[in-house]
Amino acid sequence: MSQQLGFFENDGRVIVDDESGSIVYYPAALTPEQAARVFADVREAAPWRSERRMMYDREVEVPRLVARMPIDGELPQSLAGIVPIVEQLSGTRFTTIGMNLYRDGHDSVAPHNDHLSELIPGEPIALVSLGATRRMT
Repeated sequence: MSQQLGFFENDGRVIVDDESGSIVYYPAALTPEQAARVFADVREAAPWRSERRMMYDREVEVPRLVARMPIDGELPQSLAGIVPIVEQLSGTRFTTIGMNLYRDGHDSVAPHNDHLSELIPGEPIALVSLGATRRMT
């Protein structure tokens, strides 16, 4: 059983640190007000689309909406405002923001490998979670 981490604490917490990489959790990277503003802006302004993909030997509807935006493009102001925060915490610069919108309790993500062959060793992946809390297993 894992411990519930506080959401608005100031320090980063190392969740995993082994030969395959590390996971550092920053529960207070954004203030509650920043998080709410970014969520509202992104939900409204992102170019959301639905996708289909092959899974389990058949084509299925992806159970969430997805969007991608280049960082040097026209981002909602609140989203552009958190890019420096994410880059400072991760120690790297990013070029693109990929987003998933889980609309309700029926939207989900299945276990997957994120195209591991496309990942650059030593380069971080930053995840920013906004909106309602969801249990990840």
